[in-house]
Amino acid sequence: MAPLFSSDYKIAFEVRPDYLFVWVDLPVNQYNIARQYWTEVVRMIHKRRYTRAAIEISASTALPAAEARLLMDDFLKIIYPGIRIAIVNPHVSDEVRSSVEAAAKKRGRSMKIVDNLTLAEAWLLEDQLNFAPAALDSFVQDLTNQGTVQ
Repeated sequence: MAPLFSSDYKIAFEVRPDYLFVWVDLPVNQYNIARQYWTEVVRMIHKRRYTRAAIEISASTALPAAEARLLMDDFLKIIYPGIRIAIVNPHVSDEVRSSVEAAAKKRGRSMKIVDNLTLAEAWLLEDQLNFAPAALDSFVQDLTNQGTVQ
């Protein structure tokens, strides 16, 4: 897992047996930086058609509640239905956890925010998801046609 470097953060992708693991390291989590690394995460998920991903965010702070909800709302619109995403970030408040998880559920996505990778893996792997490949292909094609995913 060799990290990729941006001027504001490091990001690394690792294919694990049952999911994509993403590690993000940054000194301070800010909205504009978070949009950059989440764009990379979503692009990789769509490109390789992962059904499960764990994203470990190593930062000294979490985004403020309003910014976290705005960011996740943007990305929940473009992540295909049925995917399970576990976010590992011990700095996220209970308020943000519950609102982001509820927003994901409302959009037919499964998202869980936890304090450690062990909890993330347990949640990700507790249920095996089955997708109809044609439906997934259609969804990705629609996003590509809209210019959302490249």
